Amino acid sequence: MNKIKEIVINLRASLWFVPGLMIIFSIALALTLIEIDSSVKSKWLIDYPRLFGLGADGSRGMLTAIASSMLTVAALAFSLTLAAVTQASGQFTPRIFR
Repeated sequence: MNKIKEIVINLRASLWFVPGLMIIFSIALALTLIEIDSSVKSKWLIDYPRLFGLGADGSRGMLTAIASSMLTVAALAFSLTLAAVTQASGQFTPRIFR
């Protein structure tokens, strides 16, 4: 029981665990959606048009906007975390970081 608890604590402390799970989930979702897209009939696509019927250029622009906003949020979160750690290191003993 203690080993399982220790593994869970180590996973929670890991910086890349949750983003790694998100990457794995995103890859699996992308492969699934590509397979679904290639297996549907063309009549179905005519009856139910795509959500964003903008073509390749519109999709590229949308993905660019999403990617840039995600990078902005990640950079902001990292800089705020770094500022908090710097502030804490000036006020407390080194034992706080353990």
